[in-house]
Amino acid sequence: MKNLNIIPEDHGQKSFASEMPRKKGWRREKLNENEMPLLFLIPLVETAWAHGAVARNEKQIIFAAAREEKIDEKDELNEVLDEMLIYQPGRQFFTECLETIKSELAAMTVKKREIERKKLIERCKLVAAAAGTNSPMDVEKFTSDEEREVLMRLITELEMKENKMPNSLSKRVGVL
Repeated sequence: MKNLNIIPEDHGQKSFASEMPRKKGWRREKLNENEMPLLFLIPLVETAWAHGAVARNEKQIIFAAAREEKIDEKDELNEVLDEMLIYQPGRQFFTECLETIKSELAAMTVKKREIERKKLIERCKLVAAAAGTNSPMDVEKFTSDEEREVLMRLITELEMKENKMPNSLSKRVGVL
């Protein structure tokens, strides 16, 4: 399937985004069908970008999660993921991916849905804490306000029944 996620440059010819290959450095607008294995990694990318830059530790956690999802470092999807960590996708991209994630979760059994939700939130917490520490125990101390906001929005959007963030962290962003 051809990629539909770029805006073509006009070189005096008629062309369509679907006919042009994706160029590195273009702002991502959506995932194409071949990139759907990255879907549950997108909230990690959003969390990493929350404070305006992606730290090396955040990138390492995201790539470790990709390996857990069987995305090899030689896989083309690895390059797509790396590109998203270099060129920040837009707000609409993150919103649309989260809507797709919610649809995917809704199609799962209750048990599988809860496992996937928890895994996604825990990974996002690790990314949020990664810029300032190597310990997931320090998520409260080393998480930026912007990352806290992203985490709380993700927890709310994914309808987590239990809030696993420390109460003091939740209170600082106006929850609970």
